[in-house]
Amino acid sequence: MATTWVDNFVIKSDFADHQGSVSVLTLSAGRYRIYPVLVLAKPIQTPYGYFDVTAGKAIYIGEYYAAVQCGYAGVGEFRDQEVRDLDFVRQKNPGFALVTFEKHLVTFEGNDINRHPYL
Repeated sequence: MATTWVDNFVIKSDFADHQGSVSVLTLSAGRYRIYPVLVLAKPIQTPYGYFDVTAGKAIYIGEYYAAVQCGYAGVGEFRDQEVRDLDFVRQKNPGFALVTFEKHLVTFEGNDINRHPYL
């Protein structure tokens, strides 16, 4: 399991026009389920999707964007911001200049009960 924060006022935003951050994760090859985790007192229905990681390949899964801050109203989606995001990654870490990313945008496939792992 890997976790990355996407809507957190504690983390300085990478963008001037909205809260968010660009993350690069190293994951083992395999199939991964991705879903928003909300810190709420009770479990709620949230969407989920999948992406696959192949050994030796770098993939771009998209920007997860939720129009409603700190809540879920069924409006989260993965958007294609590849140019912006990869330019940012390469600016912050020039070692990625020669890395080729394959685009595999995540699409949500269903809904499931979301139980925060720390509650």
